[in-house]
Amino acid sequence: MILNKYMQNKKDISAVGGYGNLDILKILLALLIVLRHIGQWFLSNNVFWHVYIINTISTIGVTSFFIMSGFLLFRKPVGKERLKKQILRILKLYGCWTIVYLPLDIYKYLKDGLNLSQAIVDFGQKAIFDGTYYHMWYLPSLIVAICVVYIMKNRRCILIAVTAGLMIIGILTDTYGISFPKIYYTIFLTTRNGLFMGSFLVAIGKCLADYESKLKNLKKWKLILPVAIAALYVEGILISKFDSERIINIAFTTVIVSIILVTLMIGLPQIKASKNVRNMSTVIYLCHPCIMVTINLSDHLGFFLNAGVKAFISMTMSILVALAVVKLSNKFKIIDNFM
Repeated sequence: MILNKYMQNKKDISAVGGYGNLDILKILLALLIVLRHIGQWFLSNNVFWHVYIINTISTIGVTSFFIMSGFLLFRKPVGKERLKKQILRILKLYGCWTIVYLPLDIYKYLKDGLNLSQAIVDFGQKAIFDGTYYHMWYLPSLIVAICVVYIMKNRRCILIAVTAGLMIIGILTDTYGISFPKIYYTIFLTTRNGLFMGSFLVAIGKCLADYESKLKNLKKWKLILPVAIAALYVEGILISKFDSERIINIAFTTVIVSIILVTLMIGLPQIKASKNVRNMSTVIYLCHPCIMVTINLSDHLGFFLNAGVKAFISMTMSILVALAVVKLSNKFKIIDNFM
């Protein structure tokens, strides 16, 4: 979900009139991800929320971000210098938000009783193979995904075949519970990463960029979208019935819905969107867990709020904080590093 600023410079965007539809979609999907994490934090015992929000519609958030990032990056030729520039931008964003969440990581290590050496090894391993905080897995995964796609960018058929195979393995292991040998998880921790769950989506984004001029002829896909969403609910409900404790990150139908949704948004006439709109989804996505942790502290302070109130405050504060950060970035340029 790196925004236009990180996947395409301002000059490139203005050259084609911008992608306001994607900017608005990013805001909505970022809020959907907030809703997903609200459910996991405050409504984990609510079966309806778990099945009909967390394990179904909310899974299209990060999946769509991968596709949009691939589309924005590969709209223009990508050489070694441009690839390096994008990776450095993502790393800077990752580093800045890692510092923000470092106190929470330290608190967790202290709570779990890990000594300094254990904490350092665990933190380093997560930073490379997963994410320094649970929602930030997307950033290192995006780096891996765009590198995989870059390596095979001139061999489209091979690219799609290889990355589709990797995606199938990723979904079967992460969503359906088919495990790799234990040694894999000891080193790489998870298959929810850029290799297995990001590379195919970024490759799809590249294909959308390659055939962008033809996407306007796919407006009838809007008739297919509701059918795809219905299929997403069927798959999510079936998995939840088989394993009521499982949390779905990406399902097979998630990929289909995300592809159709992003394709439609690219093909439709573009609306105008400001730089602030483009930046808001990044801040909403990256700041909301910190807000939820803060709100959850109310119980320790003697303010016992029910789950619904906590959920409402979390959503509202995520939006307000994002607005404040974007506004302050106009005065304090250092804040640009967090967007």
